[in-house]
Formats: sequence, C-alpha cells, structure tokens
Amino acid sequence: MRAFEHGVRIDSTAYGDRVFTVFGYGALGRWADAERERDIVLREKRNSPNVIEAFVGVTFGQYDAAAAAIDRAFEHREPLILTMRPSCDPMFNPIKTHPRFVALARRVGAVICPATVAWPIRPPRR
Repeated sequence: MRAFEHGVRIDSTAYGDRVFTVFGYGALGRWADAERERDIVLREKRNSPNVIEAFVGVTFGQYDAAAAAIDRAFEHREPLILTMRPSCDPMFNPIKTHPRFVALARRVGAVICPATVAWPIRPPRR
C-alpha cells in the first residue's frame, strides 16, 4: 500500500498506482480514502476505462457493474483487457461466477480459473 501511495505522491499522474490505491484502501477498510481515490480514477479514466470501472466495481462490491464493464472492455477491445486474463486474474475472483462474466468467458473461449486467493475486501455497508 505504501508503495502505491508513494508513487502517487511522487507523480500524481501515476495512474496505475492510483488505481491500486483504491483496491488497497478497500482491503484495509479505509473506505473514505478508497472513495476519494475512486472519484479521481473515474474522473481521469485513461487507457482502458471499462477495465478500470471493473476494478473499482469489484473493490466496492458492485459486481453487476464490474461484469458489465468487463464485457464492454472486450467489446471495445481496450488495450488493458487484451493483455490480461480476467478469467484467471485474482482481482476478478468475486465475479468469476457472475452469469454475465461466465457468458463472456464462453463467448471469447476463455477458461475461468478457480479462485485460489481469498478475496481480502469486505465491501462497505450501504
């Protein structure tokens, strides 16, 4: 977590570090900090905006929105989605059984890897 915070302090345009601070703050239960970083990330949305929305959605427990964003990322052939494997990435463990995510995996011929890492985040209470 400190490395990502440090990266953002050194370079406020360090977008990757900022995206992962959202996840890190969520894992630590620091939801006010996670929300602040989320707002910046979603305002700036660079490179692969739907993938970023999916990361944020998973972090905040918005699984329907996250699955829809991954679907849009494939539809728009976003650069980040084309270089990663969301069906095996532990970041997407919470949505690996979501019907929309499963349908997308079938459509693109991906095999969904089992969730091997315990998900460290309990979404904020609504």
